[in-house]
Amino acid sequence: MLRRNGRPTFCEPCRLSKVRCDHTTPRCRRCEARGAGSKCFYHPAPLTRPKRNKQSSRPARPQSANEEFRQPERHLLSSDSPEELRDDGGPMAQTPFLGSTSYLSVFYDAHPALSRAGSLSLAAEFERWRTDRAYVVRRLTKLISAMAFYEDVIRGYYDRGQFTVIPAPLVLDSLHHARSYLEGSPGKNMLAQEELYAKISENTAKSLRVRPTMRADEFYSLFTGENLRWEFIGFIFALAGIGF
Repeated sequence: MLRRNGRPTFCEPCRLSKVRCDHTTPRCRRCEARGAGSKCFYHPAPLTRPKRNKQSSRPARPQSANEEFRQPERHLLSSDSPEELRDDGGPMAQTPFLGSTSYLSVFYDAHPALSRAGSLSLAAEFERWRTDRAYVVRRLTKLISAMAFYEDVIRGYYDRGQFTVIPAPLVLDSLHHARSYLEGSPGKNMLAQEELYAKISENTAKSLRVRPTMRADEFYSLFTGENLRWEFIGFIFALAGIGF
């Protein structure tokens, strides 16, 4: 039996084992010597595959590991909040593979209240900052009373040698002036807090006038000490957040 290129056909055991065949028919001597003569045969077209039936349906997909582990998890969580954990055919029930960046979505699908709680608390906090002036005064005056802590954090940030756009003396010297002013203010009762808040807000409403011939201490005095402004306080908050 010859192939289309004119060479002899290998028997199936020799072809699959990728060994030399002597092409003897009906059984090659190699298979006979190995005691596999009953399995030796020559296929007329060994590389062809039978045609698939287009009408045949695909076999049922085996249950994935994600689905097997998800079912007991849903059962355990349902005892706490059965209404919120009801399976309504959402993405968790239909998609066993979560994707490369969607693993945290399991927690939202399993228990939406976990995500809603954080969003609601932030929304309530933002609303208080927008509408409750007394709350804003208390919070801001309490935050700016920790200037010593911010100074330590920012000083450590510069000491670590990280690349910074603003030179250290420009920040640390002005921060020291602001700290000295705030530590000298009473700020213990609500009336003093209101006065401090109003003073800083009044300073912030004024425009800055910077001259090219200003010395460093003159420049610091524009936004620290008695002229302390919210822009500088916000800058200190941001820089402390980076250095923390």
